[in-house]
Amino acid sequence: IALHDWTGQLITSTLMGEVLKKAGYNIEYVVADYLAQFSGLETGDLTVTMEIWDTTGQEVMKASLATGNTENLGATGMKAKEEWWYPLYM
Repeated sequence: IALHDWTGQLITSTLMGEVLKKAGYNIEYVVADYLAQFSGLETGDLTVTMEIWDTTGQEVMKASLATGNTENLGATGMKAKEEWWYPLYM
């Protein structure tokens, strides 16, 4: 299972890993670059990634899916909020 550098993704990946462990699978967590992970998915070096953002990964994800070597298993159901936050004095 791919791990990235933000808390939400680490949580969802760990939760999925625990679910898969209970189902009898052997789990290995691998730190992977967000965009480069698709190469790993296409070759089978990575098996699962839990979070892709349309705003930052959509083009690479579509290209990866077009190879036929990856599959989108659907939404997680989580709602993300992408916004800019700044102090009022700015």
